[in-house]
Amino acid sequence: MATIFYTVAPGDTLWSIAQKFNMPLNDIIAYNGMIDADNIYPGQQIRLWVNENGTPKWYVVRSGDSLYSIAQQFGILLQDILNKNYFENPNVLYPGQIIRLV
Repeated sequence: MATIFYTVAPGDTLWSIAQKFNMPLNDIIAYNGMIDADNIYPGQQIRLWVNENGTPKWYVVRSGDSLYSIAQQFGILLQDILNKNYFENPNVLYPGQIIRLV
């Protein structure tokens, strides 16, 4: 099982993160070894797993990423990313931005 990291944003709850990534809340709690699931904070890194084929359903953009580099990293078509997301300008990504991959 491969892991991606999600950075908690202001206003996030574990419930909202579970909904956003379509993952069971209790699995996220267990996977992160959380004792107090109600006590998360902005900037905290939450571990999430990827699906069976190795491509995560969602990706959190990091500094220096481009849609092309993300497509290359996961072996998917750039056009597939464009079809699954709305971008005002696909040449401008922001760290922390969440995009759908599959």
